[in-house]
Amino acid sequence: MQYQSSPNGQKVHYNRPQLVGMLIDANEETNLWGRATGKSEGRLSVRTLKCVQEMPRSTGVNVAKTYLQILDRTLPPILKHWQDLGMRRDVDFWVRKFPDKRYAMELPYFSPETAEHSVFVRANAKQVAAMRLVSQDRPGSSNGLSIDWIVGDEVRFLNKQRYDDELLPANRGNERYFSGSYLHHSVCLCSDMPNTPSGKWLFEREKTMDKEAVALVKAILVELHRLNPKHIPMEQLAIGRRRKVMRYMKELFLLRKDLSYYSEADTLENIDVLRESFFDRQRKQLPSYEYNRAILNKRPIGGQQSFYGLLGDRHKYNAIDYSVVDALPETDYGKGLLNNCKKDLDLNRMIALHAAPDFGGSFNCIVTAQPDGACCRFLKNVYVKNPQRVKDLAGLFNDYYRYYYKKKLIFYFDHTHIQSNSVSDKNPKDELVDELRDLGWDVDERYIGFTPSSYTRNMLWGIGFEGNDPQVMYPLFNEDNCAELLGSMSETDIKLGGKDPYAKDKYLERDKNADQVDAPHLSDAADIVYFGMHRERESEGFTIPETYII
Repeated sequence: MQYQSSPNGQKVHYNRPQLVGMLIDANEETNLWGRATGKSEGRLSVRTLKCVQEMPRSTGVNVAKTYLQILDRTLPPILKHWQDLGMRRDVDFWVRKFPDKRYAMELPYFSPETAEHSVFVRANAKQVAAMRLVSQDRPGSSNGLSIDWIVGDEVRFLNKQRYDDELLPANRGNERYFSGSYLHHSVCLCSDMPNTPSGKWLFEREKTMDKEAVALVKAILVELHRLNPKHIPMEQLAIGRRRKVMRYMKELFLLRKDLSYYSEADTLENIDVLRESFFDRQRKQLPSYEYNRAILNKRPIGGQQSFYGLLGDRHKYNAIDYSVVDALPETDYGKGLLNNCKKDLDLNRMIALHAAPDFGGSFNCIVTAQPDGACCRFLKNVYVKNPQRVKDLAGLFNDYYRYYYKKKLIFYFDHTHIQSNSVSDKNPKDELVDELRDLGWDVDERYIGFTPSSYTRNMLWGIGFEGNDPQVMYPLFNEDNCAELLGSMSETDIKLGGKDPYAKDKYLERDKNADQVDAPHLSDAADIVYFGMHRERESEGFTIPETYII
C-alpha cells in the first residue's frame, strides 16, 4: 500500500494493484479485481485524469451496460477521489453541465452540443476535456462520436458485440491533436470476475499482454528512479544524466503506446481500507461460490455439475525461467521465440516425459506431464485443428520440446486410439508414434486397455484434487502452458439424465460451430495420462484405489 498527500493535505491511499496499474500505464489495460478493491475510485479516476492532462480538449467515454450504473455506481467514487485529490466541483470539474462562462475555458475540439451526458474536467488553467457518459441501454448514445480514450467499470455486463460494433469504431481520428500522447485511443476496462459465458471475452484480453514488454517497462521505471530519485527538474540534471533520462523516457513512450496490460487481484489487496470485519461479513452473507468469485476473485473453473468440480487455483502454478527471457534482446520479444521448453522451470530434463493423445476428425491433441514426488505435474498441451493432421501435431510437439535433449517419451493410449482408419493404413496412434520416432524420439508405448469408466476417472480426479490419499498423485497444472487444457476441464460437465450418472457431457464435440479447444478433447487426454501414470508408478506406492475401478 502507499499513502500520498493531496494538495489539500489529505492522505490518499492506493493499494498494490492500483499502483502497479498507474506505473505500467499501458495504452490498453484490463483489470479483473474483486469487489471493493477500488476499481473506479483508485484506478479509473486516476486514469481519466491522466488522459485529461495528457490530452487537453480531448473527448473520452465512460462506458457501462446501463446509464444508471454510471450515475449510481461508477461516477460517484470517481468524483470522490477527485475531491480527495483537492479538486473542486464546478471549479475543476463539472458534472452534466458546461463550465461556467466566467472561467473562459476552451472546450474540447469535438464538444457535445448539450452537457447532460458529459463530465467536463479541467486539464489546465484554460482548457478542459470531456468524459462522455455512454451506456448500452440508451440506443445511439455512441453514434457519431469521435473519441480519444475509453474507460469503463463492471464491463463484464457489456454486450461485447455492441461494444465492438458501436463504440470501438468511434475511438478514432484526431491524430493531429494528440499523436504525441501514448494514451491516445487508449482503453482501460475494469470488472469483477466474470461468471457467465458472456463475460469470458475479458479472459481473452490476457492473451494480448506481452509479459516481457511489461517487465521491460518496470525495469525502465526502476532505472529512471535510480537516475533521478528526487525527481529534480530535467533542466537541473547533469547533461549526461539528462540524456540517459530522455532516452529512457522515449523508450517508455514507445513501449506504452502499443502495450496491453492485464491484471487480476482479490479484495484482500484492499484489506488496509476494508479491515477484517468486511471479509467476515461477506463470508457470512454470501454463498461460498459467490464469495470465491466476488471477493477472492477466483475464476469459475468447475461447478456443482462439473466433471472436475474440485479443480481450483491451488492446483495451478507458473514456472518461467526469466534468465532465458532476459537473455533475449528487446527486438526479439513478441516474435514467438519463447514458445518452447527452454523457459520451463518445471521440466525435469533428466527423466522421461509422460503423454497421452486424443484424436478427432477436426481436432488432435497431446497432453504432457511428469511425476514430481507425490505430484503429477501437467506441463504442456499442444493441439492442431483441421486441416492440420497428426503429422503436424507431432511436428508441433517436437518443435516445442526441441531443447529437451533426452527425447524420452512414455506414451499412454487406450482402445479408442487403435481403431482402424478409413483413409489410412495406420491408426492415428501408430501414425503419431511413427512420426515422433522419425523425429528422433524414444517412444515407450503403454497400452492401458479399455478406456477407464467415467466413474473411475471422476473419482480418481476428485481424490487427487483433495490431496488426502498418499496413493493418488496430487495434480498440478502449469497455468501458462496448459491454459487450453484448464479451459477444457472447466467447460466439461457431467451429463444429466443419462444412463451413466458420471458420463461427460460432450455436446461441444458435436457442435460444428463450437471451438473444439473448449470441448472435452484435451481433458480426455489428461484423463488417460493421469490414469496411466498411476499404473506406471505402482512400484512406488501409487495406484488407483480398487474401490473406484469399474
